[in-house]
Amino acid sequence: MLRVFGRLLPRAMRGTRRMESARPHEPHYYLEWLGVAPEWRGQGIGAALIQPVLERCDSERAPAYLEATDPRARPLYVRNGFEAMDELELPDGGPPFWPMWREPAAT
Repeated sequence: MLRVFGRLLPRAMRGTRRMESARPHEPHYYLEWLGVAPEWRGQGIGAALIQPVLERCDSERAPAYLEATDPRARPLYVRNGFEAMDELELPDGGPPFWPMWREPAAT
């Protein structure tokens, strides 16, 4: 991490702690990373990537959690059953993020 963040490592660690503090404690699947190259956005790739994980959540009757860090991605998550728990900001004037929770769909 030092190589990536250099002198900004303390700020990065404060941001990481802020995000961790919002995470739920009950058992759930944590969807940490989902990304689509900008030139491919809006073509259903994000939904296709997330669908197998959500199917597993539903079959196991397990909730899912993620942090939306891009406001443009929030509608994708909402369409897939996630609800924003809050709007929070990263420390030191950082951008907002949205902790989002999804209960398993009824089967």
